[in-house]
Formats: sequence, C-alpha cells, structure tokens
Amino acid sequence: SIEEDKSVALKMFIETGHSKLLVYRDSIDHIIGYVHSLEMFQNPKAIKNILRPIAIIPEAIAAKDVLELFIKESRNVAVVVDEFGGTAGMVTIEDVVEEIFGEIEDEFDKDELVERKINDKNFILSARHEVDYLNSTYDFSIPESEEYETLSGFIIHQHESLPEVGRLIETPRFFITILKVKGPKIIEVQFTVKSKE
Repeated sequence: SIEEDKSVALKMFIETGHSKLLVYRDSIDHIIGYVHSLEMFQNPKAIKNILRPIAIIPEAIAAKDVLELFIKESRNVAVVVDEFGGTAGMVTIEDVVEEIFGEIEDEFDKDELVERKINDKNFILSARHEVDYLNSTYDFSIPESEEYETLSGFIIHQHESLPEVGRLIETPRFFITILKVKGPKIIEVQFTVKSKE
C-alpha cells in the first residue's frame, strides 16, 4: 500500500526476489503504480517518491497488442484487470517478449544457437541461451530470477526496454553489447567478463 512504511516494501523485495512491486491505495483493486527494487534500495524518503506509472490492460488482450502498448507508451509493466475491474495480476515486457517470441522460436526458429568463445573474457552468444546453462558452463554468475529464463530476458530486465544494436549494458561482473536485433527481439550479443580487480 502507498501508506505503508518503505521498510515493508524492502522486506517484500528481499523475501520474494522480485524486481518490481505493485503499489495500491485502499485496496488491491486500486493500483496506482509500481516501484523498482533498485530505487527502493537507494533509500528514498517514501514509496510515493519513487512511484512509477503503470498501464492498465484487460485480461483478454493479445500479447502482441500489449507489446505495442509498451513500446508506444514507453512502459514495461502493466496491471491486468478482470471483467469486473478487479486486479488479476501483473505483466512485464519480459513476459510478453517471452510469450510472443518463445512461440515463434518453438515453431520456426531451429537455427543453431551461437556460442563462440573469442578468448577467456569475450564471447559471442545467442540471446536465446538460458541463463542457468551459461552460468553452469562458463561460471558467468549472471543473476537468476523467476522473471526471466534466457539471456535476452535478463537484458530486457536490466535495461527495462528493448535495447538497440550497439547498446552497452554494464553490470558489476560483465558487459553485454547488443550485436544483432530483429524487430523487438535480441538475437546476438557480445558478452565480456570484467577483469577481477
């Protein structure tokens, strides 16, 4: 709730592992926005200071229409309402991209996944690789989450949008450079492990 102390939200982020939480006023059926964990952990004065706007969509809307809405309105989270106007859940841009392009890949995209080691620090990788596979194979320590499964999902989660070719994404342990995209889909990236200081 918007009235809650920020410590309650911090506790929920820690307990759930989610990066985003919906914020409501009075009841769960009156969603007024969402907060991101990164901003919450920067110790804001109150939840309302970091509240982000949220799109509201009906349950029956098609995934491609949700993606168009996200791109058009520069949003990456929406609250889903049922036929009675009650809150049914939340959907993120990662969910939608996975839904649309996961289906396309299953049906049509049987290309070999790119997995090329340039040297000990640099790799060219398909963005469709699963994070747990990359971590177990190369010990990359890419953060794992229930909110994404693939490298593409992680990138969108970090960047909070669909990055363009040439975009450099930095984390504490590595850099990712976007090499190839196709429509709203990340195809290939360069993955660079940072040198340990």
